[in-house]
Formats: sequence, C-alpha cells, structure tokens
Amino acid sequence: MNRIILIGNGFDLAHGMKTSYGDFMDWFWMPKATEIQNRIHKCEYFQLTNIGGDENNIKLDFTNCKNYSDIKNVIKSQRVAINFKNKFLEQITEKQYIQNWVDIENEYYQLLKDIMTEKEKFYSISELNSDFEKIKNELEKYLTEEQKKFDRTRHEDLIISISKKIHSNFIVDDFIQKTKYSFSEYSKIPNEILFLNFNYTNTDSLYHKIKYTNPNIIIKSIHIHGTLNSPANPIIFGFGDELDEEYKKIENLNNNEYLENIKSIKYLETDNYKRLLEIVNSDEYQIFIFGHSCGNSDRTLLNTLFEHENCVSIKPFYYLKEDGTDNYSDMVRNISRNFNNKAIMRDKVVNKKDCEPLA
Repeated sequence: MNRIILIGNGFDLAHGMKTSYGDFMDWFWMPKATEIQNRIHKCEYFQLTNIGGDENNIKLDFTNCKNYSDIKNVIKSQRVAINFKNKFLEQITEKQYIQNWVDIENEYYQLLKDIMTEKEKFYSISELNSDFEKIKNELEKYLTEEQKKFDRTRHEDLIISISKKIHSNFIVDDFIQKTKYSFSEYSKIPNEILFLNFNYTNTDSLYHKIKYTNPNIIIKSIHIHGTLNSPANPIIFGFGDELDEEYKKIENLNNNEYLENIKSIKYLETDNYKRLLEIVNSDEYQIFIFGHSCGNSDRTLLNTLFEHENCVSIKPFYYLKEDGTDNYSDMVRNISRNFNNKAIMRDKVVNKKDCEPLA
C-alpha cells in the first residue's frame, strides 16, 4: 500500500512563503509605480493616458503605496487610465474574482475559447500565447526570489507537525472496510510515499530525510509542473482539462498554437508523468491533499488519479481559518468535479470527521 500526497500552493503558504496570486501581483506592480512616474512611454506592459488632457502632465505620487490596490487607487483618483499592451495582464489584473493561480489558468483557457469562437475578435491566439509567456516568465522570477528567501528560514514546529501527518497510519474508513483487506492491514504506515508537487518550489524536500516511524519507507518526489530555472524540467503553466466539452473543438481546429499551453501535452516533454503512472499502477494507494485546490485546470491528471482502481481513498487536509471556519466543503466540491462517476467519489473521499487541518 502506497501514499500519494498532492502538494499545492496552500502547502507553501502554510510554510510562510508569499506565493499567493495577490503576493505576485504586489511584487509585479510595486516597481511599476516608479516606471509609471519616470518612464511612462517605455513600459513593456502598458502606458498611461491622462483622461483630462496632456499625457506629459501626468503627475502621480505613489510614496505611500504598499501594494497594487494602493497603486490602482492613486491612478483612479488622478483620472488616469492604464492602456495595457499585454492584454492577458489586463484580464488578470482587472477581474476582481481572480484570487488563485487556478483562476489565472482558467482565464487563459476562457480567452483561448473566445478566440476560437471569435467572441474575442481583436486578440489572436499568437498574441495570447506571447502575452501569457511573458507573465509566466515574471512568475518564475518572483518565485525564484521567494525560494531564496525561504531557503534561509526554517519552521521547525510546523515541519514536525506535518511530518507526523505524512507518516500517519492509514485511515480505516467505510470504503476501505468494504475491500478485501482486514482492519489490521490498514493500521500501518505506507510502503512508499510520493510527493506529487504541483508547485514550482521545493518545499517538499524538507520532508525527505525525516523518519518518525519506519526508516525503510521509500520517499520520492515528482515535480509534475516543473521546477524553477530548470531546462530539464521547465515549468508548466497552462490548462489541463481534456474533459471539458469545448476541448475536442479546440483539437479539431488543427492549429497547434491552440495546444501550446495544454498541460497533458507539456507532460510529454519530460518523464514525470510516466514515472507517476508507474507508481499508480504498481500498487493500491491512498491520496492525501496538502494545499491543492483540485481546480479544473488540473482535471485531466486528477481524474486519472482519483478514478483509478488502485486509489482506495482520498483524504483532504483542509485549511482552518482564524474564525473557526474551514474550507473542507469547498475542497470536496472541487474534488467532485474531477470524477465522472459520483458514486465512486462518495466512496473514496474521507468524511470530514476523519479529516484534519493541514497545519
């Protein structure tokens, strides 16, 4: 029996890394305040227009700005408009609902579909991919800085707490009791633990050398979406939902530009996916979810893992908020979208009473 631990952005956030979408936007925009004041016409991503008159008379003071929201408020107060040269940046900047990385990937996919159906008539697929690539490069720069900061710190108490959960015994829930295995066989630790890391950072490496129980456990990591600054395992940032009804139409366009950022195709550029399948097919496994939203942008891969006959259960570790509420229900709703067979879903997902917070 093995264990596959899905690691998402929430795992890095739990370790104090500033890797949220909001953190990235603040990092991106704060230096741009200087560019707006000093080099309005030379910015690669946008220029400003004075709604009331001469662009040369634009005078903005960002001295007290601490984040992008402050910058935006100053710009609005001075009747200045931002004319974006990068339309994808405009989409993810202006849309208020965007809170998470999965939302950005969903936005890319929606624009791709709009271009395909000609709802978006003034933006080509080549322009979208070019703009998207620039944002991806900015993201890699930001995360590289954050990884260097994180490598200088260590959160011992948190590491001990999470390590105990990683090495915990299997849960004997209703589904497992229906299988051919006895209770005693499930009251043990796994033979192999795989960290399936969907992030580009290496937080999972903190847990490779810790042995709280059996020193013979095999511990592996697969960075399925790549690692920072690695030509051998470049970052994958795009969309991965071949189950979507519109995806077949995209394939039928017979235009490879539309498939440039489809994750399942990008997976073929390394052996990561093949190594994952070898583990999935080798033995039965339980899934732990550490900080992964299980959103639609990874649905092709998650459906493969969740509905596989070797998957015996799925245990989400939820986020416990300061006010006492948690996101267990949201996680389960997202998990359900990755199943075609809802009856199997209800059997495999561990009930909340047997789940716990990640940290």
